Amino acid sequence: MSVRPKGVTILAWLFTYPAIYGIFQIISYFIMRPIQSQTIFNYFGSIFFYSISVGMDPMTSIFLYGTIIFQELYSINQFSIVYAYLLILSLLSIFTIIGLLRMKRWGRYLALIMGILYIMSGVVPVILGIETYVAIGIGLIIAIFGVVIIVYLMGDVKYEFE
Repeated sequence: MSVRPKGVTILAWLFTYPAIYGIFQIISYFIMRPIQSQTIFNYFGSIFFYSISVGMDPMTSIFLYGTIIFQELYSINQFSIVYAYLLILSLLSIFTIIGLLRMKRWGRYLALIMGILYIMSGVVPVILGIETYVAIGIGLIIAIFGVVIIVYLMGDVKYEFE
């Protein structure tokens, strides 16, 4: 086994941020999800009791105000997709760290896949038309990080992996 290059060690430790961030976000999702479900229940209850108090048929009022409820349900489903993506990135990051620190070829391949995912994640805000400077700036930084990963691991360091 050859000596691990410092660039590989730095790259492995840079993957700890997405792993830790993703894990904390997933934990917060499972803590907040019951609160979101309770919020939707409160919408139903509020609409039901409001309609009774003003003399309106409860089912009609739920139908009229149902768009609010469905928007809430839709936002929870969108967040579920985002958190599933975070879970995948976190797990890949953990395995990538292990593979890179052990100088395994599969760790390099996982890091290359992560680089491609970072480029895609960085480009998504632009494709979706999110035009806030923060989203574009963060997306650009993530995409540049993905390019740096790919360029570095496709260089001469690839011969160091077993």
